[in-house]
Amino acid sequence: MNETSLQSVSPGRAMRAIGSGIVSVLLGDWLLWGAAPGLSFSFFGGVLLILIWINRPRHLVADPIAWSVSLLFLGALTASAIELCFTNVCVVLVLLGILAGETFFSDRPTGWPRWLSMVGAMLQCPGRYLWAVEHSLRAGFSSPSSFVRVLAWMMGVALPVGILLVIFASILGTGNAVLGAWFSAWLGALWKWIVSFDFSIGRFFLWFFLGMTSLALIRPKIVGKVWWGVTERVRRFPLPEKTGRAFWRSALILVSLNALFLIANGIDAVCLWANRSLPAGVTYAAFVHQGTGQLIAATILAAAVLAWLFNQDEKLTGNPALRIGAL
Repeated sequence: MNETSLQSVSPGRAMRAIGSGIVSVLLGDWLLWGAAPGLSFSFFGGVLLILIWINRPRHLVADPIAWSVSLLFLGALTASAIELCFTNVCVVLVLLGILAGETFFSDRPTGWPRWLSMVGAMLQCPGRYLWAVEHSLRAGFSSPSSFVRVLAWMMGVALPVGILLVIFASILGTGNAVLGAWFSAWLGALWKWIVSFDFSIGRFFLWFFLGMTSLALIRPKIVGKVWWGVTERVRRFPLPEKTGRAFWRSALILVSLNALFLIANGIDAVCLWANRSLPAGVTYAAFVHQGTGQLIAATILAAAVLAWLFNQDEKLTGNPALRIGAL
């Protein structure tokens, strides 16, 4: 691992990452604080996905693994928006960590080395605030170009536009009753929001948590030598002497599990969509809630089986039939 790949960050990229962290806190507060879980959680997950892509190195924009994980992540967000549950949240968090690991630890072999590196980086996420302060000061003093550019944009573009909008809205509002009513209502709502803003401990904790985790996902910290020593020992299983037996074992496992899950989902489709009736003695509440824990366990076990199968030698896991079966 080239440690300078994460430690040496240009002022422009550092300020982009810090700005992305600020955006995640602001949007996270708006989407999550006081909102019902579900759709808001999915929207915020989409925000984090966009911010990770914005902060990706240019040479990784066309990475097929990142595109595949991103599409899976969007599917998980859709499922969370429909029904937010423990399993969906776990899938979203795992896919988000995998995407960040594939992005910012791309100089390590794909798979467990990158993913475990991201786990180690997340364990050190509180230190991202110190990193943000350090690089903000460095951009402001030692390399003022990017810092001054941001300030110049705020002072030279955003501020004049905002002032002119207020002036012209005030003038036009005096001659237009509808626009004047809108402008007065907007100012009243803004003032009411300022004086009634909830500065609670819980909200401050939400800001702290969102900033800490988003910075760790957008610009993770390189992990120490001890962690590297552990991850270096995570190797693929050696290629067996009888590769044909290993291939058919893996293929039959995937075919059997796919068939079993297809039968389980087919029962749902037939009972709820086609017949629109349940067998005698089975209520809708029992059909929905019975076996939820077992379903979560089966999903986690299926993920563990896939991880085990694809930790085999690449001469086996690179087979298109196995990849299709896993997908």
